[in-house]
Parts: sequence; structure tokens; C-alpha cells
Amino acid sequence: MITNEKDILSFNEVRELLGISKSSLYKLTSTNMIPCHRPTNGRLFFKREQIILWLTQDKSLLEDSNITKLNISKNDGE
Repeated sequence: MITNEKDILSFNEVRELLGISKSSLYKLTSTNMIPCHRPTNGRLFFKREQIILWLTQDKSLLEDSNITKLNISKNDGE
């Protein structure tokens, strides 16, 4: 569990925070369904504030979107 309050999170920190697999987080990033940044066109970085906002947004918006079509699961392809 992440205990520090860093402003910028790594891929693995967000994966741990959300409790999802690598492939599930890659699906979310590749479809632009989760806010992320690629400052060097390589490693992904996430702003904690944006992730918290994304998590707390109206979940009915997520149900109506493609997220249900992605079959995101906690143990998907780890």
C-alpha cells in the first residue's frame, strides 16, 4: 500500500493504488480512459490529484463508456 503523498505517481504506484494488473492499467492508458502523462514518450506518469478525481467521478459515466468493454479485472494478465 502506498503511504506517502507524492504528487507524481509511477505506473506501478497507480497500479497498486487501484489494485489492478499491469495489462489492465495499460488498457486504461492506451484508450485514454485514465489521465496520464508521457513527458518523454516512454515512461508513464500520473498526477495523484487527477487519479483521485478520476476515481471519484460519477461511476455511471464509466458504465456508459468503453471501460466495461475492456473487461478490466484485478488479476488480468499479471
